[in-house]
Amino acid sequence: MMKVFELKKGGIMAEVTVPQTATTWWAKIKTTLGLDKLHISKEMLIYVVTYLNAGFVVGFLMKRLRTYLLALLFAVIFLLILNQMDLISLTVHVDKVREFFGLQPMGAQVNLMQVMWDWAKEHIVYVLSFMIGFLVGLKIS
Repeated sequence: MMKVFELKKGGIMAEVTVPQTATTWWAKIKTTLGLDKLHISKEMLIYVVTYLNAGFVVGFLMKRLRTYLLALLFAVIFLLILNQMDLISLTVHVDKVREFFGLQPMGAQVNLMQVMWDWAKEHIVYVLSFMIGFLVGLKIS
């Protein structure tokens, strides 16, 4: 209980107390920025900030390491061309990769691009925060 004021009149003293409401840091930020109308939860804000930071780091590293990444890209393209010409043989054992990462085998063939697109449409806020962080990371370095 928080004491607000005392009132003394004619020898009678009265104390008025008002219950103190506990406000968290998140509630203070929401009221200050006016986020009450957007219905943003603390967890969603943490995810958005995490994706923003991840985009920044990826953009920053891509700008700093662009020569190495370009050399790696050319090496992979060169290996794929050699594989296409049957000069070398590249084999990826998808079952072993899934086993290594602990993923369940898929019964039907799944289009990876369609799965990624569906995820991006469902989580557009996270994708936009990653893109903003990525562009800022490219500009800063």
